[in-house]
Amino acid sequence: MKKILPWLLCGFLGCNSNPGLNPDPVPLTGTVSRAGAPLDGVVLNFLPAGPGAQQVGVELKDGKFDMPVNPGEYLIIFTEGKDEAASKKVLETLPEAYLVPSEETKITVTADTPLELDISG
Repeated sequence: MKKILPWLLCGFLGCNSNPGLNPDPVPLTGTVSRAGAPLDGVVLNFLPAGPGAQQVGVELKDGKFDMPVNPGEYLIIFTEGKDEAASKKVLETLPEAYLVPSEETKITVTADTPLELDISG
């Protein structure tokens, strides 16, 4: 009976159920600029900063992005894109808070909330 009990519980409760911790992804669109000019060729990364969040990233094209993201809290950082030399030039202009995980860059993603980010500093 001891060997059967976990399987019964799994069947009854669901083996991977984590209600509220991994909600379905929502579409997230937005633009990212620095001093009004769109960022291009760098990867915008969303690092989990709370429950429900999953790490995701997308390369910016003309400052724009469109991707599915789980609702939750994230820290935003930027990393090199496919064109390493060009993206390094862009990264050199960004404040350090956007290059390493920092509470200064925390955002909350919810359904139907476009992200408009103009980086200053």
